[in-house]
Amino acid sequence: MSASGGGAPSATTPANAGESLPREERVLNRGDFLVAQSRGRRLHGENFVWIVYARGDELPSRIGVTVSRKVGNSVVRHKVKRWVREVFRRNKSAFATGTDVIAIAREAKVPSSFDAVRDEILPLLAAWRDRARSPNRQGGTGARERSDAKHRGR
Repeated sequence: MSASGGGAPSATTPANAGESLPREERVLNRGDFLVAQSRGRRLHGENFVWIVYARGDELPSRIGVTVSRKVGNSVVRHKVKRWVREVFRRNKSAFATGTDVIAIAREAKVPSSFDAVRDEILPLLAAWRDRARSPNRQGGTGARERSDAKHRGR
């Protein structure tokens, strides 16, 4: 068999290279999860709580998934994680640049399929993006900013 012929793909060019989710597009560090959870906006779906955190940079959007043991056994938990990452990978254009999205699976709630995960997150993200663009959400001070100003004596 020739070097350029058929056979198994080489170690340097995997067969699914265009379909992978690179490390820089995943939230992997505990600190990044905590920042997103404390500063992000929570969106509640049927099977997940989604946290969307705009980092304010131009780096690619990232996805993080948390599935506790209360959701199911290891096989179920990993299947749910794969489905969430696959929805992210296939629909990257729906996720704004510079955004971290954290999916927290609800206890004892297992989505029935990949389509159920997709049908849950995409409408929530669209609604979040529309709310973020609305004129009444821009330029005003949030409750936290008002509270901080009050405590500074302003």
